[in-house]
Amino acid sequence: MAEYEFTEEQNQTLARLSVRLKRFGVLFILLGAVRLVGNILTVIGVDPIDMAHIGAFLVTAITVVVGVLLCRPADSLGKIVASSGRDMTELMTGMRGLATAFGVIRLTLWLILVFVLIDAVKLWY
Repeated sequence: MAEYEFTEEQNQTLARLSVRLKRFGVLFILLGAVRLVGNILTVIGVDPIDMAHIGAFLVTAITVVVGVLLCRPADSLGKIVASSGRDMTELMTGMRGLATAFGVIRLTLWLILVFVLIDAVKLWY
C-alpha cells in the first residue's frame, strides 16, 4: 500500500514547524546549561545540600532532556519534507516524540509542585 504524500503547501507548514521545534529544543538545552552553571554556583560552599537544591538540579536535568526530546520530532518532520514515500511513518514518529516530550514536561510540572509543597510544609513547621 502506498503512503500518503503531503502537498507542497503542507510540506512548507511541516518545515516551519520543524524549524520552530528545533529552535525551541535548542533553547531548552541552552536554558538547562545556564541553569546548571547557576545551580553549581549556588551550592558551592553550601552544607548540607537540601531538597530545594536537589530539586533545582533535577529540574535542570529535565529541562535539558525536554530540549533533546523536542529536537527529535523536529528531525522527523524535516524528513517528511526532504523525502518521499514515508510521510505518514515520519509524521507518526514525530507525533510519538512530541507525546514523549509533553509527558516529560507534565512530569516536571508535578515534580515542581511536589518540591514547592515540601518547601511550604517546611516553612509551616
